[in-house]
Amino acid sequence: MGGKLEVDSPTLRLINTIAILLLSFGIFNNLLRASLEADFKLQLVNWGFLIQSVIIHLGWLILALIKAPILYFLLIPVAGSVVTIIYHLLFLPPIYTQLIKPDKTSFKNVFGITFQFFKVGALNSAHLPLIKYVIILFLGEGRAIGIFELSTKLAVLANNLLAYISNPFFSIVAKHKEKSKVYLWGVIKKVTKFLIAVTLTGYIVFFIFNKFLIQYFFKEYTTEIFQVLNFVLIGYLIIAASESIQKYMLGIGKVNLVARIKLTGIFINALVIIVVFLTGNWNLVNIALAYSFSLVSIGLFWLFRSLKSDKQ
Repeated sequence: MGGKLEVDSPTLRLINTIAILLLSFGIFNNLLRASLEADFKLQLVNWGFLIQSVIIHLGWLILALIKAPILYFLLIPVAGSVVTIIYHLLFLPPIYTQLIKPDKTSFKNVFGITFQFFKVGALNSAHLPLIKYVIILFLGEGRAIGIFELSTKLAVLANNLLAYISNPFFSIVAKHKEKSKVYLWGVIKKVTKFLIAVTLTGYIVFFIFNKFLIQYFFKEYTTEIFQVLNFVLIGYLIIAASESIQKYMLGIGKVNLVARIKLTGIFINALVIIVVFLTGNWNLVNIALAYSFSLVSIGLFWLFRSLKSDKQ
């Protein structure tokens, strides 16, 4: 948007207004998703994410091809959120359509549980933006943030596709943990092995074709794009491979353990970045490597925990 982003420009005020609107829609969408998950309709939640993603990315692609005004680009996410809200409302279980005032005991219990999960969600949400701010503050190059943004978008897309396999396990484990904890852990380990095989296969395919695809779509900075995308993708694929184990731990109530591991990953990321800075190797590729190293550390912790359980 270039020069249109001055502090007092109408475009920036419009962006802020739409951002607040999207935040409100997002909170309401999360409430609807939680209601569907509580009713074990996780496949509907996954379809909702897919619908919203398709509307946004396909809409942006079409607008880019026809060179539409910036306003239209800003309205596409709003349209995606509204359509997703309508979709969720259509499948909402009847019991959740009634508004009932909770008593103090219920409210206290629910708030205590949600606060535990909030810690996990907050750490997940904060990690990537912190790295982006580091790139903006210390590199200050639009090219660098653009390459990193592109790499994380592609890597997160691959991660989300694999995470759809693991998402149901949280609700299933939470419901049946008292009766069949050992059996569920056996299922989790089999799914984890399957995810490891899929991630390895996917990475091999990426490694074979990546240079051709990157050179086809991008005419410059191809080496840097490959290196950043390669590091970030490895990190997110290992996270995806261990996602079922994390869902299991959340399902049996070990929320604080999951939060501590995620926080440890952020500290590892910070330490590696400090080392990179002090050694004078301060560039986008090494920042991406530091970010990937933290993700790999988190994923390997859960995978090795699974192997340790096998030996015991």
